[in-house]
Formats: sequence, structure tokens, C-alpha cells
Amino acid sequence: MFSKHNMLTVRRIAIREIRLRVVGTIFGFAHYFITPLFYLSIYTWLFSDIFVTRWAGGGGNYGEFALRVYAGLIVFQFFSDVVCRASNLILENPSYVTKIVFPLEILVPAAMATSFFVACINYIILLGVYVILVGLPSIASLSILLVWPAFLLFVAGIAWCLSSLGVYLRDLSQFVSTIVPATMFISPIFYPMTAVPSSLQGILFLNPLALFIESSRGALIDGVMPSVMSFGLLYLIGLGTAFIGYVVFDSTKRGFADVV
Repeated sequence: MFSKHNMLTVRRIAIREIRLRVVGTIFGFAHYFITPLFYLSIYTWLFSDIFVTRWAGGGGNYGEFALRVYAGLIVFQFFSDVVCRASNLILENPSYVTKIVFPLEILVPAAMATSFFVACINYIILLGVYVILVGLPSIASLSILLVWPAFLLFVAGIAWCLSSLGVYLRDLSQFVSTIVPATMFISPIFYPMTAVPSSLQGILFLNPLALFIESSRGALIDGVMPSVMSFGLLYLIGLGTAFIGYVVFDSTKRGFADVV
């Protein structure tokens, strides 16, 4: 799967999708910067000037709440984009199914690459605003580079599973599009885990997305590197989910051509 040829194919598909998203638009590729910058400006204005909200345990800097919320939303938005699209991924590309030599499993990494490109732009903007409002982030913030590989494995596993099941269960996409937005409210995006009653924190951590949001935001905004145990748990979840998802995909893809 991860041969040089397949990786080049993933890159080619991702670049094509990134370009297609801006074809015919007024601002072109600048759209990828304008949209997140607009939303971050709105969040900063709302939470700082209107709601005057402060993050529990935070430093209380101007716009800090908006930065923390946005850091969590970047992770969630990537998850949402990939997972909501996954159930229709094979159905959207029937021409690839009929090509016997085409490795269908790379459609998931290709879709993820497109969403990851958007996430990277969001992080660039977030860091720029963070420097302006707070200052330079600590060296510990680089530990986010170790959190995301585990997160990518986790999302890939879910996407492989949903993309294979979506071929046989045509209404799966409707179910996923209903469930995924609901996970936003049971994930620590608009609130820290410390704000959740201790009796409920264990239940909240049953949502793996909460671990990745807390770890990435803690590293980037607070400059707190996850512990060795936390890293171990993140990669255990990521590798385990990726393995299960790939096995499900590999065992069901032989019947795609008969259904599609």
C-alpha cells in the first residue's frame, strides 16, 4: 500500500482535489486562508468582546478563549471532513473500482491529504494570531508533531471501515452525518476537561477524539508535552483503529465491483 507509486498516486489525487475546490472561485487559493482567518476573527470578537469568556485555568489573555476553541475545532474539523465523506468515498469513484490494478485503499489517504492541507493552513493562521496576542509558543508546542501521526492513524482506520461499509449500506452516510456533529458537544472543544465533573470525565474520555483534542491543544496553546503514558495511549488507539479499519476494508473490497 505504501509503495512509492501509491504515494505518488495519493499526492496526485490530493493535488487535483485541492485545485478543484478553488476552480471558478474569485479568490482562488487565497480562499484557503481567507475562510479560516474570517472564522478565527469572529471567534476572537465574540468570546473576547461580547461573551467576555475566559478559559478555566488559562492566563486570561485577550482572545485566549477563541484561540483554544479554534485549536480544538481544527482537530474536530479534520475528523469531521474525512469521516463524513468516507461512507461515500468508494461510491464517488466507481471508475477506480473497475480498475483491477488500482489500490482502492489509497482513496482514504488521498481524501485525508486534502483535509490535512486545510488543517495545516488553519494551524499557520492560528500560530500567527497566537504570536500577535500571546507571544512566541514554547518549544514544547512542537510535541503536536508527535500527536498528529497517531491522530491520522485513528482517522484513517475509521475512514477505511466506513468507506467499505458504505458500499453495502447506502444509508450509512446519512447516519454518519447525523452522529458526527453531535460528537462536537461531547468533545472538549468549547470547554476544558477540567470543567467536566470528575464523575463524568471517565465517560468523556471514552470518546477517543477528546484525547487527541486535549493533547494537541495542550501542546500548542499551553506548551505542555503529553506524558509518555499519554503518547502510548494515543498511538495504541491510532494503530489499533488503523489496523481494524484496514482489515475490514481489505476483506470487503473484493465485492465492491459487484455492488457498485
